[in-house]
Amino acid sequence: MQPCFMLMSTTTLADVTSRACVINGSTLSIGGRRAYNRCNGGGPVRLYGIDTPELAQICHDSNGRSWPCGRLAAASLLEMVQGCTLKHRGNSTDDKEKLIAIYFVDHVDINCAIARKGEDMYQSEETATHDVRIDLWQRSFEAE
Repeated sequence: MQPCFMLMSTTTLADVTSRACVINGSTLSIGGRRAYNRCNGGGPVRLYGIDTPELAQICHDSNGRSWPCGRLAAASLLEMVQGCTLKHRGNSTDDKEKLIAIYFVDHVDINCAIARKGEDMYQSEETATHDVRIDLWQRSFEAE
């Protein structure tokens, strides 16, 4: 597997210097702040190519044990972006008019890094994580 690093010129990225609040494992609120257990303000941005369980979704492992996969996916994203200056590439929107982008922290592709952890399904990494059955792929869940 290729590393999740990318060399790029700064003209291809936009600096995002405001706070990023994690809505779920695949969506950030740029400029939002967390209060009362939710993101307030800011603009929602979906991570390109990422599909994670919804925040409240529960998954089951091969032994039938439940685990909060949606919350764990969100916690993984938070761990990567908390306190960091984010840069993004992409300006398309989804059917709900949310911006879709690839995010970077210090030239590390966050979308790719999360997929490598196996907590979501990044399109370019899906086969590799599925083949070795890591994290989310070794458990069952219903896509919403």
